[in-house]
Amino acid sequence: MRGGIHFLYLAMIVLSVAFAPSVDLHAIEEGHAAWHQWVPWREIIMLSVATASYLTGPRTARFRDNRFTWGPIQEVAAIFIGIFLTMIPALRYLSQVAPELPLNRMTFFYLTGGLSSVLDNAPTYLTFFEMAQQLGGEPSVAGVWEPYLVSISLGAVFFGAVTYIGNGPNFMVKAVADSAGVRMPTFGGYVVQAFRYLVPVLVAMSLIFISDVGWVNVSGWVLTALLLLRALRSLVVRPRRQTPVAGASS
Repeated sequence: MRGGIHFLYLAMIVLSVAFAPSVDLHAIEEGHAAWHQWVPWREIIMLSVATASYLTGPRTARFRDNRFTWGPIQEVAAIFIGIFLTMIPALRYLSQVAPELPLNRMTFFYLTGGLSSVLDNAPTYLTFFEMAQQLGGEPSVAGVWEPYLVSISLGAVFFGAVTYIGNGPNFMVKAVADSAGVRMPTFGGYVVQAFRYLVPVLVAMSLIFISDVGWVNVSGWVLTALLLLRALRSLVVRPRRQTPVAGASS
């Protein structure tokens, strides 16, 4: 294995996400931010580690063996910069109309998941997290009633795979595959496949584990059984291959 030093770089990135502070927007908005709260320490660490990785990593492994190119990351960066800029007014509007929304365990799951699938899971999660804090309830975690927190967390995480842009790695993998000449589904084609295979699983999960209504739980188990039958059928049924006819020209 070449480039083993990158395990250290990866650990540094993970630790920076967990422990290094970024710009303290709350302190800045309130007008009492100290100088160090204006500094994006986390991003500086990440960029420094990325630069060290590029300069110290074996170029043979990067460019010849892994066939690294800048195209995919440039494409993903452009897409997600656009997403982050355009979702700010959408999330602000959502926070304004929150009191009028029918918020409960199921709607938190689907509203958070629906927006997470086309925006980004972190800011979507934070928006609904702050909404849930206003509703109260015990037992709570960080001021949010535990069942609401479960619904918001599951929706934000699992629905990211419904579209290419629901999570950054989704689109990155597509871009890397495209650059390598691998044929990938279009954006719409991927969504169709997700609604065919992934969304029914998420619906079954919500009916069983999120709803607290008995008949809804039963319907979730019924849906799960149907999904298992469909999966078994796809394993058993194979496309019939045409048998060549004797004497026929090929």
